[in-house]
Amino acid sequence: RVARRQNRPFLPSPGQFVAWCREEASVTAGLPNASELVDMVYEYCRKRGLYPDAESYPWKSNAHYWLVTNLYQNMRANA
Repeated sequence: RVARRQNRPFLPSPGQFVAWCREEASVTAGLPNASELVDMVYEYCRKRGLYPDAESYPWKSNAHYWLVTNLYQNMRANA
């Protein structure tokens, strides 16, 4: 699907094609792309003090909870 949307007269490299397929699969599964995930982590950092715990935060899905809280914990551990 991604390849069809490109306005290029040539085929993508195998690596680019695989990257497109992986990206499409994650979007289909309802997962955020890297940019969206970074934005979600920053938003969580800004708003987390408004909630008693991470479980009370208004997550869009369980996957978002696990992705963001894991990244947040790793960020704090490596700061």
